Amino acid sequence: HGVPRPACLVAAVTLCVPVNLALAFFPSLGVLYPAALLAGTSFGGFWGVMPACTSEIFGLKSFASNYSFLQLAAAIGSYGMAMQLASRTYDAAPSDPSPPMAPPPSPGPAGAPVCYGDECFRVAFLVAAALTLVGVVTGAALTRLTRGGYAALRGKALS
Repeated sequence: HGVPRPACLVAAVTLCVPVNLALAFFPSLGVLYPAALLAGTSFGGFWGVMPACTSEIFGLKSFASNYSFLQLAAAIGSYGMAMQLASRTYDAAPSDPSPPMAPPPSPGPAGAPVCYGDECFRVAFLVAAALTLVGVVTGAALTRLTRGGYAALRGKALS
């Protein structure tokens, strides 16, 4: 009852910071599975609370438009991260023709080099961690800005 929903958004987004850092510096199956669990928890926590936050902050009159806009922003960001950041990071990473314990390399599309190892996406994970920190700070600011509104909502619920 006493925790505003934007604070729950901040908590959910904060879970992704260690996920991205772990995948950047410790790429292994032993890290991948717990990281995937934390990322899924973060994703579910964020999108589970987002409809309620949207309605409470912006009201129900334009709920569909506001919520759709938030989903569109996430989709555009995901597309940009995948198509620009991740692909360029992979292309810029050094390719190793003989990685340890890997099958012989086969060239990528049109003979492009194939990257093996943790350097392939490290920069992408670090940028994602930095952007996630920006989201945490932005969410904390939102929590602070809406504190009065949520206090008023709690007061109405208690009376």
